[in-house]
Formats: sequence, C-alpha cells, structure tokens
Amino acid sequence: DDGFRFHDAFHFGLAACLGWSPVLRRQIGRKRRSDKWVDDNEDGARAASAEEIVVLLMHNFGKRNGELVGLKQISTTFLEELRSHVEPHEVRVATASDWERAAEGDAGAGPGWVASVDARPAPAEDD
Repeated sequence: DDGFRFHDAFHFGLAACLGWSPVLRRQIGRKRRSDKWVDDNEDGARAASAEEIVVLLMHNFGKRNGELVGLKQISTTFLEELRSHVEPHEVRVATASDWERAAEGDAGAGPGWVASVDARPAPAEDD
C-alpha cells in the first residue's frame, strides 16, 4: 500500500492553498452550473483530470523525497511541471509560492481562498 488511497487529502489541500479543486467541487455537489462555460471548462472533466494528474505527481514526489521531511525547498522545476498541467484553468494565476505551499500541505500559509471552492453563498442553516 503506497498511501494513495488517502489522496483525497490532496484535493482538500489544493482547495485550501489554491482555492481550486474541481474534483472537490464535484464531490460536494458545488459545481458552478449557473455559468455553462465555467461548468464545462473549470469544473468539468478536463479540469478534474488535470487536478488528478497534479495530485498523482505530488503524491509521487512526496514518496520519492521522504514525504518531504527535512526538505528545505521544492524544486522550481517540479513546481513549474505542476503549473504546466493546469495552464488553461483558473488556477493558472497561482504563484510558484502558492504551489509550493500546496505541495507541502501548508494550508495555514495559503492565500485564504477556501471560499472560492464554492463561488455561491452557502445555504442558511435552520436554527
């Protein structure tokens, strides 16, 4: 077991650090269907596939690098590889620093865009 069965944690990390996770949007039923272009291109299968590739690359990088324990910096080459897979998507505006925080799992240092995972306001809860 290589731990990949727990990879959904990466999707939460991408949402927390980058404000981007079409996979998580689909899983929690919060795709942005009111805008057909956004629904098809930013929340659709192509974006979700790009995210799954990024998650697999991050997982494998962590395995090859001792789960990042003691790693002082993630290589710019690797960060650029991650960014290249999402270039046509809204997350392309994320900086290399944002991607490094996401790869390290440092949501506390992220840009605080968690709310953008769901562009619509949450429904009011019954008291």
